[in-house]
This record gives sequence, C-alpha cells and structure tokens, in this order.
Amino acid sequence: MRAAFGLALWLAASGVAMADSCDLDANSAPAKSTLFSGVARGPATGAEVISQTSVALARSHAPVSPKYANLPRAFVYFMYGGRRHGTIAAVTDGVMPKPGEAVTLASRRRDPDQPCAFIPWTVRRAAPTS
Repeated sequence: MRAAFGLALWLAASGVAMADSCDLDANSAPAKSTLFSGVARGPATGAEVISQTSVALARSHAPVSPKYANLPRAFVYFMYGGRRHGTIAAVTDGVMPKPGEAVTLASRRRDPDQPCAFIPWTVRRAAPTS
C-alpha cells in the first residue's frame, strides 16, 4: 500500500513545476477540519489510495504533509447532507479500524507546520460511550 501511495504522489506531481509561492486552495484545505462520525469498511485498496490521493492533490494544488504520507489508509463511510459518502483516511492512532467499527473522521485541512501542504482526511476509532 505504501508503494501505491508513493506512486499516487509521483503521478500527481509529474509534470508540475514547483512554484515559489504557495498555491494551496483554501477551499479544498481550510485551516480547520470538520469532524464526522463514520463507519469503517476496512483498509483502503491500492487503487482507492491512488485514485483519491490524485484527486486530493489536484483539488488542493498542494502536496500531502510528509508526516501523513506513509500512514496506512482506511476506507470509511460517513453521512453528509443526507447522503452516504465514502473516503479514504489516514489512520493516525496506529490501529486500523475493523469493518463496521465506529470511527471519527477529520476532513482535509492545511498543515499548520507546513502551510503549503495539506493534512489528508484522518480517522481514529471513536471513543467508547459510557
């Protein structure tokens, strides 16, 4: 999967000259994320990683933050606008969510440490309710 993600980054960057200024699209990668409740489908496939990473790179006009580039990706379903959506998300807590497990998603956002890069969608297991 890491090879697939590296290929996606390479494909998206091919033929694109690096500009001296930051071209990150603030609408595609705002300063703050939006949180969503979701349900994990399980690990993302290599094809999903390549496809969705290429779209994110094209929309944001910026690279993925290096801190998140090699994290494993899960495929997660969530509700927004009355419709079910699916996306890949970087697993930040080190534990791949199991299929059907409740998770919390954070949308793509600008990296505060590298403002010309974005943090991809991230996922973590939902906190248990007591």
